[in-house]
Amino acid sequence: MNQRDLDWIAAFIWNIADDVLRDLKSRAKQQQLKADFETYLDGFSPNVQEILDKFKFRNQLPTLVDADIRGQLIEKFLEKTINLSPAHVYDHDGSMKLSGLDNHGMGTIFEELIRRFNEENNEEAGEHFTPRDVVKLMSRLIFQPVAGQIESGTYLVYDGACGTGGMLTVAEETLAALAAEQGAVEEDVEAHNVKLTASRKKQLANSLGQRDERAAAVIRKRSKLKEGVDPERERLYGRYHTEGDGGTVVVEYEPDSELRDTEQVPLLEEGGIAAFFRREVLPHVADAWIDESKTVVGYEVLFAKHFYKYRQPRELSDIVEARLLPAYRYR
Repeated sequence: MNQRDLDWIAAFIWNIADDVLRDLKSRAKQQQLKADFETYLDGFSPNVQEILDKFKFRNQLPTLVDADIRGQLIEKFLEKTINLSPAHVYDHDGSMKLSGLDNHGMGTIFEELIRRFNEENNEEAGEHFTPRDVVKLMSRLIFQPVAGQIESGTYLVYDGACGTGGMLTVAEETLAALAAEQGAVEEDVEAHNVKLTASRKKQLANSLGQRDERAAAVIRKRSKLKEGVDPERERLYGRYHTEGDGGTVVVEYEPDSELRDTEQVPLLEEGGIAAFFRREVLPHVADAWIDESKTVVGYEVLFAKHFYKYRQPRELSDIVEARLLPAYRYR
């Protein structure tokens, strides 16, 4: 095997442990689970080992044991309604069951976890990451003054405090939007016929289009009415029964991304998502509906509850003596 083959293999994630994560669920004894879980971690490829070492994951294993939550953690990773991979998950009929998680999505999850962790510890989230709205404003402030000079090409963006890459992603989106606003479509013009790619059309529509609240909703799909379905429940999920030339048909409309919102519904909510939606959403937004493809089951991990250890703050006199007085004497 040559170096090129080795480099190709190194670009992937692999695990040579005898057990897969699902096998560990059947371990009844904690000591056996502890040993097998550590063997499972040791079986990962070097690129994963580096991540485990950098985040000192193995140092947290005793804490998981003390809190008796290691088995629960494994179960959460095996939950069939959670997809943390970049690949889509499809049903047997070919329809998408769970969408994949791209870099932007993973970064958003990471930022949300940090936000919740900091709120539980009475810290400001901005001390550890920059909120996405602030990043969008910063990107505009950077590129807007030179918008007229933007041309088609490759640009380098430096982020001196790069964490999840949010600044880089938003900067790219902002640059593309400004380029569309400035009419940077020369390469799409051919013999007086303007040809736009799908992404360019979207950029132009978002940047130059105007919203008309009186415009009719865009129909995405029409289908035949199935027998025995409840029209009221169908409407909750965006399937409206309307009368057509051949009788009643089911109409689904294109969702408006600007109006999209999310809700966190308790897992044990009486009546489920539908009951929550009727009570909390419809009284305020009568034409809202649930997008089933975006509905996922998640779990809120309270890091502070399991990992936070209270430390008594130092007395003000100690801080003054340790930091301010030496600096005063130096001057």
